[in-house]
Amino acid sequence: MRDCCICCGLRVADQPSWLETFRVLYSTPEGACLSDIGRGNWRGLSYPAPVHDGQTIHTRDFFWEVQDSTKTVVLLHAGCWTLLCQHLADAEVPLCLDHLMEMCILAPPPDWDSLDPQIFDNPPDPSIVPTIQQLTQSDTDLPCLARPGHADCFSVLPREIIEMVLTRLLAVDVFHLRLASRTLGSIFWSQTFWKSRFAVDGERGFLHSATARKSAGQINWRLLYRCTSPSRLYGSSLWNCKRIWEVSRWFIVTLSMARRIPAAQASPDAFHWTNVQGDDRDGDPWNCVPLGTYFGLPVATYRIEIPPDLVSITVTVIREKDVTWVTALQLLSATHPAVCVGYIAQAPEIQHYTVALPSASSFQGFEVALSSGGIRALRVCSRSTGLSSWLGNPIDARVAPQLEPVYRACLTRRLVSTGDIDALQVTCNMYRVVGIGIGQRDSSHRVDFRQQALWHPCVPASSLSLNEDSFEAIPAALGPGYHPLYWVLFGGPDGHALRELTSLSFMLSSQIPFYYLHEPCPRVELLFGYEPVSSLGDLPQTRERRSRLADDLPDPKYVFRIDGPGGERIDAVYVAEMAEGNNRRYADVWGPRRYMVCHYMLLFPATANGHIQISTNRGRFCRLGRHPTRFRSRQEAEANDGLSFTKIQTTPGTTIVGFYAFKTAECSVLHLGVISS
Repeated sequence: MRDCCICCGLRVADQPSWLETFRVLYSTPEGACLSDIGRGNWRGLSYPAPVHDGQTIHTRDFFWEVQDSTKTVVLLHAGCWTLLCQHLADAEVPLCLDHLMEMCILAPPPDWDSLDPQIFDNPPDPSIVPTIQQLTQSDTDLPCLARPGHADCFSVLPREIIEMVLTRLLAVDVFHLRLASRTLGSIFWSQTFWKSRFAVDGERGFLHSATARKSAGQINWRLLYRCTSPSRLYGSSLWNCKRIWEVSRWFIVTLSMARRIPAAQASPDAFHWTNVQGDDRDGDPWNCVPLGTYFGLPVATYRIEIPPDLVSITVTVIREKDVTWVTALQLLSATHPAVCVGYIAQAPEIQHYTVALPSASSFQGFEVALSSGGIRALRVCSRSTGLSSWLGNPIDARVAPQLEPVYRACLTRRLVSTGDIDALQVTCNMYRVVGIGIGQRDSSHRVDFRQQALWHPCVPASSLSLNEDSFEAIPAALGPGYHPLYWVLFGGPDGHALRELTSLSFMLSSQIPFYYLHEPCPRVELLFGYEPVSSLGDLPQTRERRSRLADDLPDPKYVFRIDGPGGERIDAVYVAEMAEGNNRRYADVWGPRRYMVCHYMLLFPATANGHIQISTNRGRFCRLGRHPTRFRSRQEAEANDGLSFTKIQTTPGTTIVGFYAFKTAECSVLHLGVISS
C-alpha cells in the first residue's frame, strides 16, 4: 500500500499544482477499479477538479476511505495516469486494470536519491512538453563528422545491413564501436539511425508521440537527439516526463511478457529437491501473507527433467534501473524441443545469456544471487569449465569498477552439487523467477554450512573458520524460505586490521559499525537488515551515504572503545539464553529457549538490557543492549535478569576477526556467529 504516485513517486499536494489531482486504482471482489479524478484539500477547503465526460469529483478523503476498505490501493496523479495510458497506447499494449494492478504491486519505486532537493520540492509539470521546434532552436550548430578515410572488413557489408544492426544498439555502444571500425562510424551520417533513437522503445522514446505528429522529413534527428541529452533536460518538464516514461517502460515490458509453461512436468516425488527462494511475504515483516503467495500474489512452480543430450542453458533477465531479475530459463538439447520456463518478451530491457555445456552430466548446478524479491542472477557450474560469468548483474553499480565488486544480493552455492542433477524446479510470480531448485534421484547431496547458506556480501573464503558448531541457528538459516546471513571482517582476513581497530558501536538499528585509527567514518559494518544493502565504506559520496552518516552517528555512551594499536583484541563472545518461564510474552513466537538480540532493542522487558557480551584480552567487556547499565558483569546479568550466558567456541589457535548475523523477519531476532582466522 503506497500513499505516493506509482509513476513519479510524489505525494498528492495540498496546494494548487499538477500534483493536486489524483486517481485511485483499487481492488474489489469483482476486479480492479479506477476512480474518477480527485483533488487534494488546500487550506482546509475542498476544490473541485475539472469535470470531463461526466466524471465524479472526489476529495482526498476518498483515497483514505478506499484504503480502509481494501488492502490493495494504488495512487496516481491524474497527469501521470494520462501519460501512462499514452505510453501504453504508443507501444500497442492493451490496458487491463486487473493485470496493471498486479504489476503496480511489484513495480520498483521511483528513484529520487540523486535529485536536487529544490527540484524534489517543486517538480515541473510533465504534461507541459515543448515542441520540436522549441527544442532544436537553442542549438543549430552540430559538430562536424569525419568521414572514414580507409576501408576495413565491415566495408563489404551493405549499408542497409549495417543500419539494421546498429539501430538495435544504444548510441553509447555505437560510439565505442566506431573506435574499432571507421566503417561503422559512418552510421552517424544516417538520419535513419538517429530517428531510431525516438522509437517507442528507444533512448528518446518519451518524445515518440511528439515526433509522430510531425513529418519525419521536417526533423533533423541528430540535432534533436543532441538537444535532448540528459544534461540539457535536467530539471525541466521534459526531464520529469522522461522519468515517468521510464516507469511506463517497465509496465510496457512486464505487461507484454508471455508466460512459457513446459508441456510435460517432472514428478515432485521422483526426486530429492534442494531449493532457494525469495521471501514469501510482502515487504513488511509484521504483515504476513499466506504461504504460497508472493507480495500477496499467487506464484506457480514448474518442475522439468533435464534432457540427457543437454547442450546449453539460456537465462533471460530483465533490467530494472541498476539491478537485474531472472525471468526465464531455457534448456536446449540436441534432439528434443527446447524447454522454456518463465516469462519472456522482446524489448531492450530483456537480455538473454547462453552457456554451452558438453553434456548433461557436466552440469553441476548454479551459484545463485538473490534477495527477498527473487533471483537476481545465476552462474552455471560445469565440471569441464567451472563457474561461468554472472548471467545477470548482482553487482552494485555505484561502486567504482576498479574496486572489489560489491554485491547487492545474497550469494549461495546451495545448488552446486558434485552428483548428477536430473531436474530443475522454477517458481515464478507475475513476471520473474522468485525461486529455483535442483532435483536429484540420488540423495547424497549433503548440507555444508558455508556453501548452503545465503551470504552477504559474498560466500566466506574457505580459509576462514565459521565456528558453526556454536551457531545454533543453522537449522533455521538453512531451512525453507529466505534467511540471509550477513558477515563482516573487522580484523581483515588475516587479522592485520586488528591493530587499527579503535571502537565499535552497538546501539544502531540495523548495523554495528567498526571504527579505526584516524578514520572518522566506519570502515566496515555488520549489517543485519533483511534486504542486502551496501556498507558505508563501499558507497560513493551520494545522498544515501550522507544521510546514513547523519542518521546513524552513535551516542558516545554506546561506543565500546578498543585499544587495537596497544594490542587489545576481542577474545570472547557470549550469548544469553532466556531462562525457562522468563519473558512469557514472547514464548509462543520464540519458544522457551532461544539465542536472541532484538533488532530495535525494544521488545525485551525492562530488566533485560542485552543478550550478547563481547570481551577483550584485557578483561573489558560490553553488552549489546539499550541501557547504560550494560557494563554489568555476566554474573550480575545472570542473577538479576534470569539469563544464562554461553561462550561461542572458536577453533583453537585462531583469533576472532569477524562476525556473522542471522535475523528472522517475524520478530527481528538476531543470532550472532563468530569468524576466526
